[in-house]
Amino acid sequence: MKAHPFFLIAKPLEDEHGWSLQAPGVGILRELPALGSRLQAGQECGFLEVLGVRHPLLLPHDIAGSIARLSLGPARLKAVSYGEELCQIKPQLDAEDLAAESHGHSSSEGGLLFRSPQAGRYYAAPDPDSPPFLAVGDTLEIGRTLGLLEVMKTFNPIKYGQTSGLPPRVKVKAILVQDRDDVEEGTPLLELEA
Repeated sequence: MKAHPFFLIAKPLEDEHGWSLQAPGVGILRELPALGSRLQAGQECGFLEVLGVRHPLLLPHDIAGSIARLSLGPARLKAVSYGEELCQIKPQLDAEDLAAESHGHSSSEGGLLFRSPQAGRYYAAPDPDSPPFLAVGDTLEIGRTLGLLEVMKTFNPIKYGQTSGLPPRVKVKAILVQDRDDVEEGTPLLELEA
């Protein structure tokens, strides 16, 4: 069986301020993003393992926001059934909400940190012959690719805005990891300044 992507089922919440994201099939849920993670329309956000094959889970193309509730708890591996709620997503936070949440991304010197959204091997460039995605001094805006994370031979782009709590526009103050470093979820990748 060949892996192919599945789109998550999105149903509006009762208050109509967000969506319930539900399993598109029966299987083992793997690597759902953490609480507070920002997701862009069409973004890969975990895997559904069916009969030993890991199928990427994609957010529907008309949905974007931040994970406001993990219905299955923080488990990184969980058996799920069709239509079971995996998480709830709320529309993107506004600038005031981002400023209020930014304390979780501060370094000891008071700078902002961009942390890895999942564990994997960090790649600074799309391939060995290409220039890196980032340089110190670059300005970042929502959607900019910061690097790649390899998990089991699958390369996932890391996008600015993928995690909550950071301003919509920042500068790269320092790159804190080297190309091909192994990182854990939450490892600081970049130091930023507003």
